[in-house]
Amino acid sequence: MHIAAKILLILGALICVGGIIVGALGGMALGEIEEFELKNVSEGEIKISDEDGMGELGVTFWTKGEYVDENTNGKWDHCENMNVTINEKPPLVSRDKFFGTDAEYSSAVGLNGSFYYEVYEYMGCKVSDENENLDKSGQGLIKLGRACYGCSSGTLNFTMTNGTVWVSYDDKVLGEAAEGFFGLLGGGALLCCGVIFLIIGLILVFTVKDNAYQPVMVQGPDGQMVMVQSNQPSEQAVMIQQPPQGGL
Repeated sequence: MHIAAKILLILGALICVGGIIVGALGGMALGEIEEFELKNVSEGEIKISDEDGMGELGVTFWTKGEYVDENTNGKWDHCENMNVTINEKPPLVSRDKFFGTDAEYSSAVGLNGSFYYEVYEYMGCKVSDENENLDKSGQGLIKLGRACYGCSSGTLNFTMTNGTVWVSYDDKVLGEAAEGFFGLLGGGALLCCGVIFLIIGLILVFTVKDNAYQPVMVQGPDGQMVMVQSNQPSEQAVMIQQPPQGGL
């Protein structure tokens, strides 16, 4: 087997193994994401860690229920019946570090880390087919609102009125999901690269001959045969007879 083919096959196998390991770790990371920091509580406390110093997206509050408007006043009933009171919150980051635009920073300043109703994007609790966040529908949870938008590191403490909530720390969930996703992506890329190396190596196995140099038999002055290395590739050994020393 040609030396280049051997190298490519070995590299391809190692890269494939590495890709499988990286992809598996990424899949495990996605499977181990803890979606909620707190579950079914009427009060609680969450540690906010703003590692990049640019402010956090904040936390989201969910509750058991359905999107209904029984009194037909144009507002989801669970928003009318439930409220979150923020007892303690971290300070906001300064403008020169905030991750968003000027308008988003102005919004963060106006909220000042407090709770606000938000079912989908910035539509509050307005009744609309577009204003139903169904991400947690499989768990029977509906979105109530959010808090601590633009907060820096610190402690968020809250109490509930009329009911219990499940609380997700958005930045943490998104960060863990990104790590898992990029792990899967990187593993897939490595696996594809390894397969390409293996294919090229197999092609070389069947198309490139091994140009190993063949031995040459030389008859010395004393009549004995001596094997030496040829400087040209050959299919078989070559015998060369040297003339005896001394001349004619």
